[in-house]
Amino acid sequence: MANGKIGVNVFNIPKLPKKIHLVLRNDDCVYYVIRGSLQLTLPGAEPIMLQSEEVLFIPSGIVHSISSDQVNSKVLMIKSSNTSEVEYLQESEISPQL
Repeated sequence: MANGKIGVNVFNIPKLPKKIHLVLRNDDCVYYVIRGSLQLTLPGAEPIMLQSEEVLFIPSGIVHSISSDQVNSKVLMIKSSNTSEVEYLQESEISPQL
């Protein structure tokens, strides 16, 4: 049995072409799509699309962008601990491939 704290954030996901660029330096996270869809993009890779009730694991330190092709999309981000805050990035701080 394990005991500890996790961090939870709820995001209202912007509709494309708007994106949120972020990284968690010290925490893994899982995205759970509550409503709508989630498009997650890693630098230099094709976007990953998730629909309502789907989940995706992201290891710590991975810079990524989130957006949606729908309005009113909402996701739950579950962090592995409370050791890092969500670090929001400007587009100029990430690879131009995003």
